[in-house]
Amino acid sequence: MGKGSNVQKAQAARERNQKKQGKSEEERKAASAKAAKDANAFMCQICRQTFMVNARPPLLYQHVISKHEPGTDPKTCLRY
Repeated sequence: MGKGSNVQKAQAARERNQKKQGKSEEERKAASAKAAKDANAFMCQICRQTFMVNARPPLLYQHVISKHEPGTDPKTCLRY
């Protein structure tokens, strides 16, 4: 039996090389924009500190009670 045609081998080599090259310029820009958006998902309305998209409510609440005056409402400080 044969090992496959040269066309198939060339196509497989092209696919391997394309994977080695990594992301295209458009993909890099899109990933960078998404990362910037995720990094600034939550912003404190009082001090303007930003929190990532994966910040949990206990962390946000801890920010309010440790950084701001007692009695500050967490819902007005952080809108999420």
